[in-house]
Amino acid sequence: MSENINIPAGNSLKMLLVSTSNGIVLPFGKNVCGFDVLTDNVFDCRMTVGSGASVEFLAMALPGADFRMNLRVELAGTEAGFRLGGLYLCPDAENADMDIEVFHKVPGCSSRQMLRGIVSGTAKAKFHGRIIVEPDA
Repeated sequence: MSENINIPAGNSLKMLLVSTSNGIVLPFGKNVCGFDVLTDNVFDCRMTVGSGASVEFLAMALPGADFRMNLRVELAGTEAGFRLGGLYLCPDAENADMDIEVFHKVPGCSSRQMLRGIVSGTAKAKFHGRIIVEPDA
């Protein structure tokens, strides 16, 4: 599944992603107003965050399934903010693979990322992350 999400100026988005052995469950928004189940355990998303807008994103990979997340975030307006929290639990032979890029396009943006995990057995976890700050940002 590939998602393009635009968070307009002054708005906010709180997003929770949970990867389970049955697929990825995505309850969206501050209150759960609906969800999708992705049976291939791959989440591919591009976000654009406008002026004064914010995103709080929490990703959890639970035991029993492989998980892949490709996330690209563009902080396109002043005072745009992005926070990512992540937890992965891989006790057996699971693979958790996270590829995250955050682009600071203008001055006054902020981003924070914190991912933690436990890996044992023959499980593997990979994290590829980049934060790109434009010369004038």
